[in-house]
Formats: sequence, structure tokens, C-alpha cells
Amino acid sequence: MFIPYINMLQEINFFYLLISSVGIIILILLKYFKSNSKLDYELVISTLKKKKNDFSILKELEENKIKKKIFLEGKKDLEPKLYLSVKKYLLNNGLVEESFKDLVFAQPEEKILACQVLSKVGTSQAIDYCVTALYDNNNKVKNKAIKALTDNANPKVIDAFIDYIDHCDNEVLLSMLTNAFKKMGCQALEQLKRVAFEKDEIYRVWATKLLRDIDDEQVTDLLIKLLDDQSVQVRIEAIRGLVQYIDQEQVFKYVVEQLKDNDWKVRNQAVKILGELSDPRTSSHLFELIDDEHQIIRINVCHALIKAGYEGIKYLIKATKIKKSKQAALQTLDELDIEFLMEAIQNIYGTDKETTTMITEQLTNANN
Repeated sequence: MFIPYINMLQEINFFYLLISSVGIIILILLKYFKSNSKLDYELVISTLKKKKNDFSILKELEENKIKKKIFLEGKKDLEPKLYLSVKKYLLNNGLVEESFKDLVFAQPEEKILACQVLSKVGTSQAIDYCVTALYDNNNKVKNKAIKALTDNANPKVIDAFIDYIDHCDNEVLLSMLTNAFKKMGCQALEQLKRVAFEKDEIYRVWATKLLRDIDDEQVTDLLIKLLDDQSVQVRIEAIRGLVQYIDQEQVFKYVVEQLKDNDWKVRNQAVKILGELSDPRTSSHLFELIDDEHQIIRINVCHALIKAGYEGIKYLIKATKIKKSKQAALQTLDELDIEFLMEAIQNIYGTDKETTTMITEQLTNANN
């Protein structure tokens, strides 16, 4: 009765052994082909070094991947003159066309390699081919296409990126584009100007942020013009961008003008920026908003006045006599060190002890 059972176990063991053997063979073959692929590249490089003017081995290559690798990495493995000759040979023998076919029909990894080749070629036709990868269904391919094009940027690439913005509904991709434009800097200034003044609001805001980081004398005038943009967020970003030029009298005046903006968020941004200057000149301008209809602005004005030194404190004391700003002003003064406040009052009102005493008492009673 045990014989059939034993036979069944033997069959199972044999089947298991067969499966295991096949698996091992597959792993060995995969390892072989993987190492053989690397060997092929090294073999081609070695042959090219030995037969410097004989490119017949390149004709024998069936794998486009190895050709692309030679194009992209051969520079470090071949003498400069030889590499240029190999590069020219590959370009004259269909590398660009083969790469474009890979962009259309190949798997993602092959598409990425094709992008790197085409962007490095850099011709008008090659860039046009590479740009098609920006519209691929695979996000990884899109990401790598942006990186490849950025690494080999030229005016045509920048124009392609600008046109792509309207189709870029992915935050990760938009972030990559942002980094790309930061890397290109002044090279992309003209195209960013077009976006900042002509595109939809979301892209005007995006371009204004990027303009802030570009070191070019045109940027100041551009940001000043953007203070008149119909978009609140664009105006806010323009104010933030002008901070680095605030020591220029013209820029200072334009930022002060934004305290009169009809949108409270813009006024509030101007208050914050002027407050960070810790400049007594800002005190009288900030005081104009001490009774603003928005409480957050009144509070920020009080804090900005504190930063403006004795001149700011003088206006802050005035604010305690205005019904709308009294509470915010007293709370801000209460945050000050009492010795510093007394010193400020004495500095503002000089030797007039009667006035100094009266104001000190008023502040003390008001807080109580």
C-alpha cells in the first residue's frame, strides 16, 4: 500500500529537481548575456583602438544600445581625435534616425537612452525628435527627457520647454522644468519674459518667481512692470523679487506704492518687505496703513514699526491713540523690554520730562 505513495514522492522530487535545474540554467544564461553585453562594448572600444581608421566593427553591431553607449561614453575611453571620427561615423550612418525610431517603438529604458543621444547631438532635427519624448505616456521618460535637454540646452530647447508648459499638468514635471530654467539662468531670460507677460496666470506667477533668481540688469525693470499685472499673486511675487534691489531709490519708491494696492494681500506683502528693512524711512509710509480694514495688516504694521527703531516707535505710540489700531499697538509695545521702551521714549521726546512721564503713564494705564 506504500508503494504508490513512494512512487508519487519520487515523481514529485524529480519534478522539483527539474524545475530547480531549469531555473539555475536561466540565471546562468541571464548572467552570461549581461556580462557579454558589457564585453561587447569593451571589445568594440578595444578594436577601435587597434584599428583606428577601420570602423567595420561598428557595421557588425546589431544592438543600437551599444552604438549609443559608444556615442555617449566613448569620449572617456577613446583618444579625442579617434572619438570625433567614430562620432562622425555614427551620425553619418543613421544614429539619429535609429534613436528616433526607439523613441517611438522601444521600451522606456531604450527611449531614455535615445533622448540622451538626441539631446547631445543638438541639431535642430535631433532636438525636434527629442522633444517628442516630453509627450510620452511614461513619466520617467518625460523626466529624463527634461534632464537630457537641460544638460544640452540651447535656444531651441528653451523654446520647446516654453511651448511644453501649456501641456505640463504634472507638479513633478513642472518642478523639473523650474529646476531646468534655474540651471539655464540668463540663457532663458527672453523666453521667460514672454511667459511672464503673455501666458495664463499660473505660468505668469511661475515665470515671475524664476525671474527673481536671474542675475541680469533687465530683471529690475521687468519686476517693476509686473507690479501692474492684473494677477494678485504675480504682483506679490514681483514685490518679493524686488527685495534684493530695495536699496535702489527707484525700487524703494515702487514698493512703497504697493502699500496703496487695492488688494489686501499685496498691501500685506509690501508691509512685510518694508518691515524687514528696519529703515526709519519706512515709518511714515507704514503708518498710513495703521487703520487698515484688515486686522492682519494692522498687526504687521505695528511689528514693522518696531523694527524701524525710535522713529517707528514714535509712530507706534501715535497708533495707541487711534481706536482701530490701539489694541494691536499696545500689544506690540508690551512685547518690548521696558528699559528699551523708556530709552526710546526719552530719545524721541528729549529732555521734556513732563511729556515723557505723561506718555509712560498713558501706556501703563492703557495696558492695565
